[in-house]
Amino acid sequence: MGEHRCNFQMLFRLVTEELSKIPALRKTPRTKQCQFSMDVCLIACGVRCAYLVDAVTPLDPVHTFSSLLQNLRDKVCSL
Repeated sequence: MGEHRCNFQMLFRLVTEELSKIPALRKTPRTKQCQFSMDVCLIACGVRCAYLVDAVTPLDPVHTFSSLLQNLRDKVCSL
């Protein structure tokens, strides 16, 4: 159980870090950023399946979310 918690915390930190690098998402209130980061982690872990746009709505969602996902893939592949 402790290992899973550690991995989830690391994933959450990674998502939050990447989120803060994207200007369109950085403007989102901190509480929404945390909710969005948690949702991304839950989806990545197969716990939740839903659309993410209920938390944040950037002007160019296709580009913004694609960029976030690609950056996360790059980070995870390098681990």
